Amino acid sequence: MQEFDAIVVGASVAGSSTAGLLGQAGHRVLLLDRASFPRPKVCGEGLMPAGVRLLGQIGLDAWRMPARPFTGIRFQLPGRVPLEWNFEETLPGSRGLVISRETLDSRLVRHAAGSPNVDFRPNFLVRQCERLDRGLLIRGGQPSQTFRCRVLVGADGIRSRVAATDSGIRRSPNHSKRFALRALFERYSHSEDWVEVDCAAHGEAYVAPLDFRSARVTLLLNGPLRFPNGLSKTDLFQRQLERFPRVWKRTGYAPPRRVESTSPVSRTLSRCHGERILLVGDAAGAVDPITGQGMTLALRDALLAAELLDRGLRGDRLSEADLRPYTIQRLGYFLGANELSKHLLTLLRHPWLVHRVQKTLVQNASLRKRLLAPALSLGPLPRLRWSDRLRLVAGF
Repeated sequence: MQEFDAIVVGASVAGSSTAGLLGQAGHRVLLLDRASFPRPKVCGEGLMPAGVRLLGQIGLDAWRMPARPFTGIRFQLPGRVPLEWNFEETLPGSRGLVISRETLDSRLVRHAAGSPNVDFRPNFLVRQCERLDRGLLIRGGQPSQTFRCRVLVGADGIRSRVAATDSGIRRSPNHSKRFALRALFERYSHSEDWVEVDCAAHGEAYVAPLDFRSARVTLLLNGPLRFPNGLSKTDLFQRQLERFPRVWKRTGYAPPRRVESTSPVSRTLSRCHGERILLVGDAAGAVDPITGQGMTLALRDALLAAELLDRGLRGDRLSEADLRPYTIQRLGYFLGANELSKHLLTLLRHPWLVHRVQKTLVQNASLRKRLLAPALSLGPLPRLRWSDRLRLVAGF
């Protein structure tokens, strides 16, 4: 039976980044994923400016990847002036990147697998986690294999099996009931370096330009994911896209390609740690995708988790109490991002507020920076005060 300092379950953005950082710090790491790479992943594919800089801290230069820069996000409401975030106005020189999730995941996996002390095994399904006195046993794979580790890192998504290993980690039953559909359009009419979000009462269409001719369109829709009358994913996407006439027209009314779906899209947990267990990425809690911060939060998680686990592994300080600072520190940026997503969703449900909010943000540069901080900042995130919220609603 092989033994490792850490086993990371899930090799997407958060998992690969955490594994690579721990391996570079000198710890023996086993990185597992049930899939092989590249593999499809439902994602808006917009990496915010903060995420671009965080990727550099992981050890990858995002600007050397096949990606398209964008300088802001435009929220288009029916019959209203668009609500725009121009990154340059708040932090000069800031740009995000639209990057294929398959490309980013593959680069991160290769980076982690090429790091010292990291053993990467794709197509490995974890079937059982068993606690020991000073570690855990992991069983799975085909044929069945068993590994031992001192600490287990769950990076296995919003339905994390690792999270279920610790009874103290509970999922909130009040998560948002929304789902996502994503498709590729090889011909999409656009010209500006902006990510566009078309908004309606039933959801949003998130358009990420891959180049000057193609785009990935992700629909974020309210309600549970259902396929009425036996509709296929492609037919369901087409039917829902027709409810966003502006976006549908720009596709040239072409049929969507490579349609994928996922549900739910957000979730909150009681905590992100347990006895010798740490959760990262969506496994630790997911913010509604409306703000496009999922990958940025995953990279933040990886850096924070790797720093704490490096110290914990060196002194075998991996108890629930030892790992509690991770949950506390994570709240610092997770709550800020969650607050921003709630504000945006409130605006989109009540379009009459948009004019007042736009007026306030134009007049108040300090408030504008605080509102955009989760997308642009690497440091502690300031939260909006009640007086700030009143100003937004009142329009002054």
